[in-house]
Amino acid sequence: MPPARTARRLLALAAVLAGAGTADARYEGSLNLFVGQKWMQNSDWAPVEEQRDLGLMLDFAEERIPVHFSLDLFYSHDDEPTAGVAAGTPVEAESIEFAIGFRKVWGRRMFRPHLGAGGTAIQAEIVTALAGGTDKRSDRGYGVWIDGGLSWRLVDHLNVGLEVRYSKATVDLNSGFEILEAAAGGLHVGALIGYGW
Repeated sequence: MPPARTARRLLALAAVLAGAGTADARYEGSLNLFVGQKWMQNSDWAPVEEQRDLGLMLDFAEERIPVHFSLDLFYSHDDEPTAGVAAGTPVEAESIEFAIGFRKVWGRRMFRPHLGAGGTAIQAEIVTALAGGTDKRSDRGYGVWIDGGLSWRLVDHLNVGLEVRYSKATVDLNSGFEILEAAAGGLHVGALIGYGW
């Protein structure tokens, strides 16, 4: 299934779940944009192991429930020339992470720390430019994620904050009969801005 279609289905599911329940149920939650950096395992991804990272983080629950359901989507990308013997060869890599889980948010006033965990599916791809064309390798892996951070609720519904996240999954970037396992997750660090209710 194409990543864009999967992302649309996840967001549609979140909207349905957020609207479900009794007519008098009151919900709270946040939809935040994440902007930051993702560090992947150097030995697997050099020279593109440090990637620019964008994400959407959604969590919500009824007010009486202390733990929020979460749906997160992250996209990271980098392109760099290689060093060493094949110096100057263009290499491009990207990863897309679809994460589902739970997030505990403390506080209902201005300051709101959070911790979360769950499962993730990561689609990773690396493309190397060669003299006769390109070498494109991709795979999807499944694993886990944990996160922590803090945010401030400003001007009624405006969220600003910081997020630290770690995801773990393995993909096989094989070529023919070669098996090349790589760590597709990594450390995500960045800032949050979004809407809370």
